[in-house]
Order: sequence, then C-alpha cells, then structure tokens
Amino acid sequence: MALGDCFRPYQTPCPHEHACVRCPALKMDPAQLPRLIQIEHDTQFKLLEAREHGWAGEVVELETTLQGILEKKIQIQPTHIINTE
Repeated sequence: MALGDCFRPYQTPCPHEHACVRCPALKMDPAQLPRLIQIEHDTQFKLLEAREHGWAGEVVELETTLQGILEKKIQIQPTHIINTE
C-alpha cells in the first residue's frame, strides 16, 4: 500500500479499488503526508473543474474523496497537543 497499510482481512476483495484515501481499512503512514497533500491538491483542482462543467455526480464523488483525505490527515495527527505556554 503506497500510503500506508491496508487492514482488510486477508484475501478479501477490495470494493474501493484505487480509492484508498476513502477506505476506512487504510492506516496511513505519517511519512506519506506530503503525498497525501499532493493528492488533496489534485482532487481540489478536479473538483473545481467538475463544478465549472456542471458534473454533479463527479462533484459528489470528489467531495467524498476530500472528506476521506481529511479523515486520513486527522488519523496521522498526534493524538494530543502539549501546551508549552
């Protein structure tokens, strides 16, 4: 898995083929954050294009992908922040 590890049960089919950022079975590798951010930028660009062309179905799918990206970014954030003030 290029972005991390997939925790689907062994030898089960993947219903999210090539949509790992939307899959709850993907455990992100924090080292892949720069790649995830690039995917996010590319997806935002595609979303703008879809909106300009009125591709409603594509807009929904891209918004879902962006939500999945946000969830993956949250997943790799530290679980707590220490206030040093």
